[in-house]
Amino acid sequence: MLEAVEDGWVDSLNPALNHGSDGFLFVGVLSGQVKGMSAPRKLRSFVAFDLLGALPPGASVAGAWLYGYPTTLSNPDAAVIFRNAATFEESTLTWQNQPSAATVPSPLVWHLPPSAWGWTAQEVTAFVEDCMANRGGQCSWQLRWVNEVDNTVTAVVAFQSKEEQSAQLLTRRMYLEVHYVLP
Repeated sequence: MLEAVEDGWVDSLNPALNHGSDGFLFVGVLSGQVKGMSAPRKLRSFVAFDLLGALPPGASVAGAWLYGYPTTLSNPDAAVIFRNAATFEESTLTWQNQPSAATVPSPLVWHLPPSAWGWTAQEVTAFVEDCMANRGGQCSWQLRWVNEVDNTVTAVVAFQSKEEQSAQLLTRRMYLEVHYVLP
């Protein structure tokens, strides 16, 4: 089980604001008036894992899963996981400087449960294999709402970030599980 080394979220309505130290990671679209601001408002989350040294030399990835525990969910649907085209630093990440989404490997659709408060996992083996083969073990991904272009629906999910310190939520941080085989 690997915890994120970097994570944060960005907000299209507050493009210069950094959320790298927040306790939650938001993904979704907000329509209509939200906190006195007009929408559409897009929320994206970013997460990075360092696999260097996590697998024994010569090990092959047999399977990998990204786990999350959604605690807020409105209009559940799905998130799309993309590989980031570049790395990011959570202390400086904003909507304005977010890394672009890469299309290789193909983005993954993470179908979320119909109600909040429960572990859910998405198989990410191809993403982890790509990290090991082409990125020195550095996995950097972003999560976008599956219908991010639909500005008529409000749909939001929140996951705990690595900064979450609440005793109740501490064990609900997003993590990566990697299974491997030795030669």
